[in-house]
Amino acid sequence: MKIIKGKILKEIEEEAQYEGCTFYLEKMHKKIRNTFTNCSFHGEIIPIYVYNTLFSNCSFNGHYFV
Repeated sequence: MKIIKGKILKEIEEEAQYEGCTFYLEKMHKKIRNTFTNCSFHGEIIPIYVYNTLFSNCSFNGHYFV
């Protein structure tokens, strides 16, 4: 699994481990097997479909459908 640390991102990769990242999402994301630790998510009414995904100590700012 790819490890991504401390980045500001607009996309989510599949099967990646994110640590301390900030996401500014603008569209729907369908992702499988991800891990998010100490990450923050920003955006307006964004649907996120996740399967086998772990969120640990993350914050969501905006309106998300998970």
